[in-house]
Amino acid sequence: MASSLKLSELPVALSLEQTDILLVADLQNAVSKKIQFGTLNSLLNMSDLADYQDYTDQNTTINDLLNLIIGSDTNINNSLSDLKDLNDSVSARAEEIRTSLTNLIDTVKDNLDTEVVNRNQMDASVVNRVDLVENHMLQAGLATGYLYVETFQGG
Repeated sequence: MASSLKLSELPVALSLEQTDILLVADLQNAVSKKIQFGTLNSLLNMSDLADYQDYTDQNTTINDLLNLIIGSDTNINNSLSDLKDLNDSVSARAEEIRTSLTNLIDTVKDNLDTEVVNRNQMDASVVNRVDLVENHMLQAGLATGYLYVETFQGG
């Protein structure tokens, strides 16, 4: 009984031995060949695969961009833990800034409320003084006999 194994299934075939025989087929030319796993494995070279150079170039570009973002010239090897540490650091700093801004806004609000109360008290004081001055002027006018009227309406 014949069986087949796709190359995509090789990683799950953990029990393959170097001497195990595989049947490799060229579907375009309808040709197949028996080959030992050890021979096939030695013939496979990642750098000979299609788009391998594009993959390595893109990997290098991503690594360079990540280094630029975190301001480091060290090779971080696309480490997710490094990115998590960076994210945690940025999040902590953002929280510090938010707390600082909230405190600053609260202080400004308190100072503004105090200033409004002070100005209202000053306004009331000025109005009281004007009233006092007008009363003194009225009393002084009555005492001297000189009264001046700004608008007079007779009837």
